[in-house]
Amino acid sequence: AISSGKTESAENFWDKEYPYLCSVESVYDILSPDYKTEKTVTQDEIKTAFSDVTFTEDPQEWFSDTVKTQVGTVTEITLCNTKIKGTVFREKLSLRSQNFDIEFIDGVFKITVRGYGHGVGMSQYGANCMAKQGAKYDEILLAYYKGAKIE
Repeated sequence: AISSGKTESAENFWDKEYPYLCSVESVYDILSPDYKTEKTVTQDEIKTAFSDVTFTEDPQEWFSDTVKTQVGTVTEITLCNTKIKGTVFREKLSLRSQNFDIEFIDGVFKITVRGYGHGVGMSQYGANCMAKQGAKYDEILLAYYKGAKIE
């Protein structure tokens, strides 16, 4: 629905390459009122969501080694020495996208999320903005699906 300002390559999200689903700029998305959201999560909520993890005493040290794509999508995050896929992390905490940062402030985890959805392919918000600027359907499609042909 809303990218993080650049769409994600399919191979980074689905582990399979689709030539027409490569990363492209989607600059209008950062203007969306829903572009950036914040979610506060308690220590107990983290423990409940990831009940199979053995937690250490200091929550400031729970998260480490976040692996991100060039776009900023989290592909893996380490929670108390347990590696968790970004897709799983997003699902368990009901985040709007996998493009996020997490920090521990005043006893809770603050998660700042950019975009909404998986980020692959056409951004609905970006496409709508392009249309409002006068772009035609074929220009919009070709901007998001590089190398595609419209017949």
